[in-house]
Amino acid sequence: MKPPGVYIRRLSKGAGVVLGCFLVFTVLWVVLYKWVNPPFSNLMILRRLEPGNQSPLYNLRKTWVPLDRISPHFVHSVLLGEDCDFYIHNGVNFDLILHALKKDLQNDTVASSTITQQTAKNLFLYPRKSYLRKALEVYFSFLMEWIWGKQRILEVYLNIFELGSNIYGVGKGAEVYFSKSAGELCFDESCLLAAILPFPRNVDIRHPNNYVIYRASYFYNKGLQMARLQQHPPLFQGRQPCFPIL
Repeated sequence: MKPPGVYIRRLSKGAGVVLGCFLVFTVLWVVLYKWVNPPFSNLMILRRLEPGNQSPLYNLRKTWVPLDRISPHFVHSVLLGEDCDFYIHNGVNFDLILHALKKDLQNDTVASSTITQQTAKNLFLYPRKSYLRKALEVYFSFLMEWIWGKQRILEVYLNIFELGSNIYGVGKGAEVYFSKSAGELCFDESCLLAAILPFPRNVDIRHPNNYVIYRASYFYNKGLQMARLQQHPPLFQGRQPCFPIL
């Protein structure tokens, strides 16, 4: 009979090989998407596999739009709503994660993901909540910050997030909901579209509920306030609001 140390060494060697393969594969995966626009995300695949979804993967409703062709109004609204510190943190906000863990122990739920983490979850991982997914999310977030940089992360995020049933990215969202391109979104349209991001499949942007209207109004007023403080050019660029209710 072989001594236990032999089995331990074999197990350690096998674990090292698996870990090495995982690191090489994930790094190459992230490097690839620095230069190649993702044709689909893991979230899109999982949505396609849900019962009752008959839409083929190759027929996803999405239109890739480069970051410099997306309305600045929409970009600012998303940053206000999803991650105000996006350009300050290193991809992960550990204070938010610790706060979320405390709430989780109390059977409560609170958002704890930065835009980088949301991109990692949607593109590489899965939506189901677990400690393993959160750990992998942090790992991929650091890789993306290191390899991609902020602008590429923001561009990918804006092109893969969900904006309704089988609708992905701001390009397709602007087309479906407002019959215009992502670059043509005005300020209040941007606020309204950004307001549905936390629950895009549970609300109808054409008939927004009170919470969506509240979020859109917050983005609207906060954006105007920031523009005044920073002495930016008028946000409407000579155009009237599209939704005076906001």
